[in-house]
Amino acid sequence: MVTETSRLSTAQWVLERQLAWITLADAKVGAVVTINLAMLGGLGAAFAANPVRSQWSMLLSTIAAVLLVASLVCAACTIKPRLDGPPQSLLFFGRVAEYTNSFDYVLRFKEATPDGLLEDWTQQIHRNAQIAFKKHHWALKAMMWSFIAAVFWVLAIGSFVK
Repeated sequence: MVTETSRLSTAQWVLERQLAWITLADAKVGAVVTINLAMLGGLGAAFAANPVRSQWSMLLSTIAAVLLVASLVCAACTIKPRLDGPPQSLLFFGRVAEYTNSFDYVLRFKEATPDGLLEDWTQQIHRNAQIAFKKHHWALKAMMWSFIAAVFWVLAIGSFVK
């Protein structure tokens, strides 16, 4: 038989998994941003070091830069904070912060029933799943644009080599 305590424990485990998926998306994007900025810096250095540029090098550099910027925009969408959470939540930081003092929050928490906590936690699990989905969606787009940009970046850098 499933007890209230085991349901709460399971909900806590699922919530922790959701938070881990959110963190994973943010970590992926950190690597993408670092690589993109390095590629933009390298492209800028190659561009500045070659005062005579062909139309091909201009075109390839422009395409690479635009794609890298598109990737950075997607990365920004990934890390954009999502501040809306379940209403009346005892778990969501935005709702907890709305209490004017900690005593009101503590009192409400003490009065919460196991069913009320389970409902609160499962609503937060659902919201975090939505957030994780959006973050991974944008992270995938950031990686995709970065990989496509890399092809044009290599060609652009190669066009500057004499």
